[in-house]
Amino acid sequence: METMEELIRELTERKAKLRAGGGPAAVEKQHKSGKLTARERLDAFFDPGTFLEYDLFAKHIGTDYGLDKAELPADGVVTGVGKVDGRNVFAYSEDFTVVAGTFGERHGKKISKTIDLAQRMGCPVVGMNDSGGARVTEEMGALSEYGQLFFRHVRTSGVVPQIALIQARAPQVRRAQCTAAQVQSAQIGAFEFRAHSARFAAREFLVRHQNLVQPPAVHLDTLRLPQSSKHGSPLIFPER
Repeated sequence: METMEELIRELTERKAKLRAGGGPAAVEKQHKSGKLTARERLDAFFDPGTFLEYDLFAKHIGTDYGLDKAELPADGVVTGVGKVDGRNVFAYSEDFTVVAGTFGERHGKKISKTIDLAQRMGCPVVGMNDSGGARVTEEMGALSEYGQLFFRHVRTSGVVPQIALIQARAPQVRRAQCTAAQVQSAQIGAFEFRAHSARFAAREFLVRHQNLVQPPAVHLDTLRLPQSSKHGSPLIFPER
């Protein structure tokens, strides 16, 4: 039988492994692209020592396409509550080092839970969006959770502040990384902040003509497709 000290050491090691996200190589790649990791953003945002994470051990739900054997630490999103200038704030921060921060079913449930708790406690909620969009390997589970998330954005509107951050990428990286419904989620909230270099992400990936199913010989004018600038007036903030 393991002693209490051994069990505590095992728990500490498991937590450390999960908090490492996608691992050293993925973290280094994130830094080279000019971005902080999900946890570094939270550390910079909250008053020192006040952030309390929950659902660290959450495991992804999907089992198809090899997901039953995959390890996705915290399912690619860090959720919790802390203090900003001494006031309670809930937050979620997507971890691009874990399968590009893609939105899976459990990932979505964690974000929805965070918004529910913020509404119940009467606290602001901050979303740090850095994601490749829906996790297509989880198919309908991920799409269903998008519906749940959008519903919560609307239901919480006017009740507590919802603040969304579209995270930056380095100017030399031409392809931005916050895409598709993650951008739409940010725009439903009350306030949206983007780094200047992330503007491309919201404009180009909100609706891309390559993602639309179209009959042959039909030409789509991308200038007529919805652009983020027509849906809101985001505030632009400095890099990172």
